[in-house]
Amino acid sequence: MTKTIWTMTIATILVAGLVAPAFTNNAYAATGFAGDYDPVNWTLTNTNTDGFVLTSGAPASIELVGGDQGFGGSGDTDYTVPVACEGDISFDWTYKTLDFSPFWDPAGYLVNGAFIQLSDNAGLTSQTGSTTVTVSDGDVFGFRVHTVDNIFGEGSFATITNLQTPDCTLDLQGEKLSVISTLESLKTGDEKTDKKIDKVIKHIIKSTDDKFWEDEETLVDDKKSKKVFDEEKKAVKGLKKLIKKADIPLQNSILDVVNILLDVDRALAENAITEASIFAGDKKVDKELEKSHRELGKVQKELDKAQEEIDNGKPDKALDKYGKAIDKFKKAWEHARHAIKHATT
Repeated sequence: MTKTIWTMTIATILVAGLVAPAFTNNAYAATGFAGDYDPVNWTLTNTNTDGFVLTSGAPASIELVGGDQGFGGSGDTDYTVPVACEGDISFDWTYKTLDFSPFWDPAGYLVNGAFIQLSDNAGLTSQTGSTTVTVSDGDVFGFRVHTVDNIFGEGSFATITNLQTPDCTLDLQGEKLSVISTLESLKTGDEKTDKKIDKVIKHIIKSTDDKFWEDEETLVDDKKSKKVFDEEKKAVKGLKKLIKKADIPLQNSILDVVNILLDVDRALAENAITEASIFAGDKKVDKELEKSHRELGKVQKELDKAQEEIDNGKPDKALDKYGKAIDKFKKAWEHARHAIKHATT
């Protein structure tokens, strides 16, 4: 029995990342089968056939080989992965078959189980091409080698190379907005509870107001920008009203939201400190930087206290500590801002 090899050279998978409402991140996280598109995240499925995938060349390449189990009947060899974020997936492919004709072993790609053939049934036994596919968050993308007869040779998407995948990491402004969907999912239909959640969401939305943000990673160098931290602290205070009587799963969801917000605050403070450090050596700048670092040290103490409260079964008390940590992040950011202002005016 001969086997058909569809060498599908996926030269480029370009998925433009959706980061949050009104914000898009088009950076690439990795090249090749890595990160969200590492082979460990893909699933090989054979339906009435015996195809296989070779991943020893990953992250540079993989090889998908269709079935040829030696008796009649059609079958599919699929290699699929959940889409990490919405955008376009682009790839180059090389198809090769050892069968009499490409008709017997067509190959192509899948989106949510729908098969789109790329190989030409009337073409040569070796073929190449380039394709772009638009996908959405939550889709399942993949490749398929179909066999019409399961005999006389398999088809192969044999070599998939130069794969580029997107950076689906949210920017800081987007990270804040991302927790809104989590909060919406916590609504129960109880009017009082849902109103409390809506108030928390409003504070988060206010903290992402564009007038406070120079870009998605940096706050405007203005004292009014401290409202980003203030509104966030109000959001945490609102979550405290929910967490005390919540069950364990709900408590964990609330703590996850707070941790995301704290991570953003830390990044905002550290970004400002990094920017101010360019001017280190000036006496006033150094003094403000020292104050910034001192505040970050105080943050860790509050976080440690919060963890103790959680360990003691008092997550509501932990949120008090988290609120204080937000204040420390704000002060660290303010001192860095003062350093920058001194050095640039």
